[in-house]
Order: sequence, then C-alpha cells, then structure tokens
Amino acid sequence: VLWTAFMGALVAVRENRHLRIDALLRLLPAEGRRYVDTGVHLFNAAVCGLLTAVAVDFVHDEYTFGLRGALDLPNWIYQLIFPLAFGVMSWRFLKKGWRCFRPSSRSVEVPVTQ
Repeated sequence: VLWTAFMGALVAVRENRHLRIDALLRLLPAEGRRYVDTGVHLFNAAVCGLLTAVAVDFVHDEYTFGLRGALDLPNWIYQLIFPLAFGVMSWRFLKKGWRCFRPSSRSVEVPVTQ
C-alpha cells in the first residue's frame, strides 16, 4: 500500500495533478503567475529535498537495526520508497520551476479544475 501511494504521488507530480491552491494565482497576470509558479515549484523542490534527506537517515537507521518484516525481508527494503519518491519529486519540481522561470517557456503551468 505504501509503495502504491508514493507511486501515485509521483504520477500526480509528473502530470501536474497534485494538490494546489491556485485561487489567487488565477487573479494575477501571466507574468506574475510565472514568477509565483516558479517560487512554488522551487519551494516544493526544497521541501521534497529535505524529506529525501530525512528519509535516507530513516532507511539507514532501519538498516542498522536489522528488523525484518513481511516475507522475512528487511524493513528497510520496504521503506526505500520514501527517499526514492521524495528524491524524484524534488527533481521534478526543480524541472517545473526551471521551465516556469525560463523566458522561452511555452506557458505557465496552471491546471484547469473541472
């Protein structure tokens, strides 16, 4: 279940379908949205980067403790999804921030809610 949830989060970030609060963002002109979007993506990248570092420590601790879980596999194997997912999400947010910041960017990523 844990792996499925994080894989879903990776897909949501890739497809820009993650949770966003964009009510005020829609009131800004396109140039303003570009700057705000860049800042939000970079902030998200920083948070995910921090969570990656914390998750690496967590998995290392689990490895050191040597506890075993289901199927008699070490617990740290199951928990590898934490640093992997947060690391990939951080990278994806960095790429999104860069794409928003570049003047040659095609458009600002503002998802349309239905």
